[in-house]
Amino acid sequence: VPDLVSRLVSGLNHKRIGLAASTAALFLILMIISWFQVTYWKNSITLFKHALDVTDNNYLAYNGLGNALMRRGKVNDAIIHLSSALEIKPDYAQAHNSLGNALKIQGRTNEAIDHYLKALEIKSDYAEVHYNLGHTLLTHGRLKEAIVHYSDALRIRPDYAEAHNHLGYVLMRQGKIEEAINHFRETLRIKPDHENAKKNLKNSLTAQESSRKLK
Repeated sequence: VPDLVSRLVSGLNHKRIGLAASTAALFLILMIISWFQVTYWKNSITLFKHALDVTDNNYLAYNGLGNALMRRGKVNDAIIHLSSALEIKPDYAQAHNSLGNALKIQGRTNEAIDHYLKALEIKSDYAEVHYNLGHTLLTHGRLKEAIVHYSDALRIRPDYAEAHNHLGYVLMRQGKIEEAINHFRETLRIKPDHENAKKNLKNSLTAQESSRKLK
C-alpha cells in the first residue's frame, strides 16, 4: 500500500508539474500576443496603419490616419490620406471636413471652402462644418456669410460654445454690441472657463458703456 500511495502521489506531482508547465506556456503565448496588440494600439497612427495593412479600400482608416497625422502637425501626409479616403468614398462628409481643415492650415482657404461646401451638400446638418466654414469665411472678411454659417451651427447644436463666441465676435465687428454680448454670455454659461469669451465680453461691455456715454 505505501508503494501504491507513493506512486499515486508521484503521478499527481508529475501532473501538477505538467499542468504548471502548460499554464506557463499558455501565459507566455498570451503575453506575446498582448505585446503585439499593444504595439498596434499604442497610438492612433500605428493603429490606423495596421488597419490599412490588413484591409482593402478602408476609407475609415484613411480618414482616421489623416486626422491623427494632422494632430501631429504632419499636414502634407494628412492631406494624402484624407484624399485617399475620398477617392474610395467621395460622399464621405467627415473626410471632406477633415481635408478642409488640413487645407485651411496650409492657407489654401479657397480649396478648404470647397470641401466644406461639399460636406454640407452631403450632410446639411453637420454643425462642425458650418462652424469651420464660418470661421474660414471670417478670415476672408466675408462677415455676412460667416454669420449665416455660425447661426446654422447653433441652430443644429445650441450648446456649441465656440460658435457662440465667434458669432459674438463677428456681430461685435458689425457694431451689434448687444447681440454680441448675449452670445458671449451664452458661451460662458456653457463653458465658464472660456478665456477668449471672457475677454470678448469685457471688451463688448466696455464698448457698450462708451456708446451710452456718447449718447
